[in-house]
Amino acid sequence: MKSESVRPHTRAFAKAGLALGAVALAICVMLLILHATGELKPPNLPGLSVNVGPTTWLLPTFRVLADTAAVVTVGYLLAAVVFVPGFRHEGSKRLLLSATGFRWIRVAAWAAAAWAVISAISILLTASDLLGITPGRAFREKILLETVRSVTQGQTLAWTCAIALIVAVICHYGRTLNAAGVSLLLAVAAITPVAFAGHSAGAGNHQLAVSGQILHVVPVTLWLGGLLALVLSGRLSAADRVTAVSRFSTLAGYCLVLVGVSGLLSLSARLRGWSDLFGTSYGRVALIKIAVLIIAGVLGALHRAWCIPRLRNGRRRMFARIATIELLVLAVGMGAGVGLARTRAPRVDDTGDAATSLLGYRMPPRITLGRLFSDWLPDPLVLVVVLAAITAYVAGYVVLRRRGDSWPVNRLIMWIAGWVVLGFVTNSGIGRYAPVMFSVHMGQHMVLTMLAPILLVMGGPVTLALRTLRPSTVPTLRGGREWITEIMHHPFTRMMAHPLMALGMYAASLYAMYFTGFYELSLRSHAAHLFMTAHLVGAGYFFFWVLIGVDAAPVKIAHPVRVLLLFVSMVFHAIFGLVIMQSTQVFASDWYAALSRDWGGSPLKDQALGGGIAWSFGETPAAFVLGMIILQWVRSDRREERRLDKLAALSERSPERSVVDPHVAYNEYLASLERRSKAAERVDSG
Repeated sequence: MKSESVRPHTRAFAKAGLALGAVALAICVMLLILHATGELKPPNLPGLSVNVGPTTWLLPTFRVLADTAAVVTVGYLLAAVVFVPGFRHEGSKRLLLSATGFRWIRVAAWAAAAWAVISAISILLTASDLLGITPGRAFREKILLETVRSVTQGQTLAWTCAIALIVAVICHYGRTLNAAGVSLLLAVAAITPVAFAGHSAGAGNHQLAVSGQILHVVPVTLWLGGLLALVLSGRLSAADRVTAVSRFSTLAGYCLVLVGVSGLLSLSARLRGWSDLFGTSYGRVALIKIAVLIIAGVLGALHRAWCIPRLRNGRRRMFARIATIELLVLAVGMGAGVGLARTRAPRVDDTGDAATSLLGYRMPPRITLGRLFSDWLPDPLVLVVVLAAITAYVAGYVVLRRRGDSWPVNRLIMWIAGWVVLGFVTNSGIGRYAPVMFSVHMGQHMVLTMLAPILLVMGGPVTLALRTLRPSTVPTLRGGREWITEIMHHPFTRMMAHPLMALGMYAASLYAMYFTGFYELSLRSHAAHLFMTAHLVGAGYFFFWVLIGVDAAPVKIAHPVRVLLLFVSMVFHAIFGLVIMQSTQVFASDWYAALSRDWGGSPLKDQALGGGIAWSFGETPAAFVLGMIILQWVRSDRREERRLDKLAALSERSPERSVVDPHVAYNEYLASLERRSKAAERVDSG
């Protein structure tokens, strides 16, 4: 009895030791790399005495601790949302967290709080590192606020700190699966700011480097965090453990591919050639990460081949051993990643040109139609989203056809065309010239907010997904189908898809972007640029979903109202274009002055051309939308006529079956109200 009572405590101490050992291993690897590359030495600034104290090793150490807190937060939230079923009270519509899920989300709350505190301390250490002073002096001179205001690293850490605090609060008070899902999305969002600082932001092609870094950091965190939650969880039943490991194995496979591709893209932006991979400190550290990725991929394959079959038979030792090794290997990779972020990259693209420092690439030559089609500027993040959306839709189409179900080919064509258009205007020469010329940017804006969303909503992706995805075998364990259904019926979705809200977002975004200074921010910040792209496509998608969407909208509106909404949006577009055409003030004037473009028209003339594009562009898409509304209106009337004809025919064949025409019933109801009103008048007069 005594040994049995001690055994759970022994397991708990062993798991705590494993977690602490993994963190210590990551810190040791990071410090060894920085020592070998000489990055632990204080910077040598000519003419300045530098005294940073312990900052040279404290700052990267806190980076490892912050990454660890992020991994724990994301991993435990991922486990609570995806790996285990919840439970539902009788008569309740909300899906609550299970006991295991509740313990996981509370651990995530403490980890998120620690993440916020570590990020706040890192701001102080960043100020010490940049100014070459000790952390104590930086604190006494109260330069933290200035670091957050004017330094990119300070801004990213402040964003991470704020979002992590929000996650901690939601996790502390959350009890439902939806709350855990929202927390997971916010925690993933808190990871991304780090990609907009450091080597990625300073690379010659920062669009490639930053997007590649986002595609690298997020999958690594999901992979390592999910594995950590599975290794440290000891209260799962055999069936739940098999389900959790199977789902994690699928997720880890996708993460492996994304990490490998994004890592190669990031290296291509920082290395001058293959010789730098073996001949520079940065390249040799990158080789360590490549080796870690290969070993982790092999261990993941062993999970699928050996561990999952044994788990189904109740044997979990093989999984525990391989998962522990994989966790330690990934910890080495995390330490090497922090060391790599502090190591100087061999590629230096600082030419002293103001345009290059602002754009992240050299000023393009004079614009021509051929260069708009040929001079590409790839954005890995956008391309991955485009390819994933097309691949998922095609896979769903193939599944339906193999089952013998039908799906209109025109919807498939519309969906693919929408994503191809989106990818083209963001990655082709249009994407390269958009920050240089307002007219090109406005053309890109119109395509993103009108043409691409119209094509996408005509694809009916939600309907296809609901027909393709299989329901979860466990009622309280949500799969893709259940999450889509929950999102579609959520009050937030109903609010965003309300006709007035959709129209407001669609029309207001035109004015808010250019008359609030956000346009210049989107030119200077790649994060703001990505947000702008997502907002334009999202606002357009919601609006045209309400008007002509194949998927059923949460709020149904009559076809005449849809026509009215379309004409109102056209009025907003026309006024917006006219205001820009007649404006005498250049938007983002400081930006265009710093670029010093020596070809093409002046910024004011180019802006007037952009206003003309905004004024005239909407006519053709609006005509198409109007035609689709009328066509859907006619089809709806025909369906109603056929339904009424069937009711009438059924009534004639079977008089004893009381089949009542709804229109006749409504007319009788109005007549009864009139009879009651007349009877009341006779009583009053009598």
